Amino acid sequence: MLIWKIIVERWSGQLHHPFHAAAHYLNPAIRYFPIFKNDREVEYGMLDCVEIL
Repeated sequence: MLIWKIIVERWSGQLHHPFHAAAHYLNPAIRYFPIFKNDREVEYGMLDCVEIL
């Protein structure tokens, strides 16, 4: 469906920034959730954020 393709394209570009990755990585509600899985993209985003600071 065309509408879903547009929505996915909009959302996929929205949350792929280092500060969003750092927030995701450091959020205790997400970090200590039993099914939390380390993601390389999130880790690299976190490290990019630390590097910027």
